[in-house]
Amino acid sequence: MSDIRVLIVVDGIFNLTTTYPAASSGTRFGPDPWFTLSHLISTLRNSTSPTFTVDTASRGFNAAGNFPNSLTTPPNINAITNTVPDPNATIPGPFHFDDPTINLMVYDEIWLFSDEGYDVQPIGPVGPPGPVEPGGLTDSELAKITDFMQQGGGVFATGDHDGLGSAVGGLIPRVRYMRKWYSPSDTSPGIPPLAALNWPGGGEARRDTLQKSPTDTGELNGTPEFFFDDQSDDIPQPLT
Repeated sequence: MSDIRVLIVVDGIFNLTTTYPAASSGTRFGPDPWFTLSHLISTLRNSTSPTFTVDTASRGFNAAGNFPNSLTTPPNINAITNTVPDPNATIPGPFHFDDPTINLMVYDEIWLFSDEGYDVQPIGPVGPPGPVEPGGLTDSELAKITDFMQQGGGVFATGDHDGLGSAVGGLIPRVRYMRKWYSPSDTSPGIPPLAALNWPGGGEARRDTLQKSPTDTGELNGTPEFFFDDQSDDIPQPLT
């Protein structure tokens, strides 16, 4: 029996494949535009102290086809879409936390890696009531996660720039105030009233640690554009 049992749930462009790079027809962001968690999952499963049991689930690859990351018009050229639930997940999808066949209480922790949310442009509100963004958690799902936390379960959740990840992590009690989830341009109803807004995903006000390298030669709308697969650059970031 493992020391820690973890449920990892992803959405959007996250791919649970164990093969890298993941196959894709997209080219604008480099040879592998998908985000994969293969190294993280294999590290957990190979740990000997403590030991982990890791189940994985996907809420779907932009199944609605209406998220900014899946648009086929500029500036999202060579956009990535996949309406098929991730076949690499150990729990068949698309996954919902209120699925009556899923018992969240068998897990010690739930780890959420979310991509869905406002990104540069609006994607259309659904609530209230219901999720702030399409693809987001429903009230029923939030109740299940809240009960899991009240029973002692741990939750880790993360997103990315602008409002990415807000459709899942932005409404969970306590979690919603532990990170800047929402885009400063997002006017969707249902955003928690005390939510701290994230920095914008582009422009002069963007906050990141990227340093320009020889591979970063282009610009998009007057803003320097970084080669996507070069985000983990080897150029030290000055701190003041």
